[in-house]
Amino acid sequence: MKDSELLVLAKAEITSPGNWTKDNFARDESGKPIDVLDNRACQFCSMGAVHKALQRRVDDGIIERGRFATTSRLFRLLEKSIGVYENDIGTGVAAFNDSEDTQHDDVIAVFDLAIKAAKQKEEDDQSVPSVS
Repeated sequence: MKDSELLVLAKAEITSPGNWTKDNFARDESGKPIDVLDNRACQFCSMGAVHKALQRRVDDGIIERGRFATTSRLFRLLEKSIGVYENDIGTGVAAFNDSEDTQHDDVIAVFDLAIKAAKQKEEDDQSVPSVS
C-alpha cells in the first residue's frame, strides 16, 4: 500500500472535528485517554490517527505487522509538511497537534500537504528508470 493511501486513511480517522483530539494518542467516546489500538478509541491525535490507520491495514492483512519503517516514513512526511515547528511542548508532529494554537483545520491542512508530497514522491519514483 502506498504512503499516500495510508495518509488518506489516517486523515479519514480525524476528518470530523469530533474524532480529533490533543494531548493523547486516543480517547474513548467519553473523552477518557485510551490505547490507540483499543476498539473503543474514537478520537485520535495526528500520530494516533496514523497508528490506527496502519493497524486497520494490518488487521485486514494488507500490510505486515513489522510496520516501524512505514510509520517513520509517514511521520516524516507530516513533519516536512509542518515545517520547523517547536513550542514549549517539544518539536514535530506531536507538538504541532497539541499546541494551544493548533485547530482541527490546521491538522487537516498538514495531512493534505503530506498526501500531496507522498503522491509526488511516488510519481517521481515511478519515472526513475531502473538500472539492470
